[in-house]
Amino acid sequence: ILHCADVLPVLLEDRLVNPQVAPRFMEVDFSEVTPTQHLLEHAPLQRVEQRIQAVQLDPEGVRLMKIDPNDPVLLVTRRTWTRDRVASIAHMYYAGSRYVMNQGADDLPPLTPLFVRKENPS
Repeated sequence: ILHCADVLPVLLEDRLVNPQVAPRFMEVDFSEVTPTQHLLEHAPLQRVEQRIQAVQLDPEGVRLMKIDPNDPVLLVTRRTWTRDRVASIAHMYYAGSRYVMNQGADDLPPLTPLFVRKENPS
């Protein structure tokens, strides 16, 4: 799944779904409902595990994301469980220059990064 903001890709997602917990997943019209909505309806979330790491994309990922091969990419690998079974495993590749991830900080001002390259004042 290629997620875009305006016209630029921000997230490339590769999701594996356990057919035992969502047997009709491949028959769903995902223009009507998102894959996440469908899974939550048919495989209620019991537990989530996530791993976050910086990676470089392979040439096909670079092409799909429309980024430079040296651009930073954040890989979030998420495994979810329902009814004591793994429901899905998702590999989500976020374009580092186009995406900011905020979790649980709706009422706080944005944090200023400490180590950001600044333009040379001329």
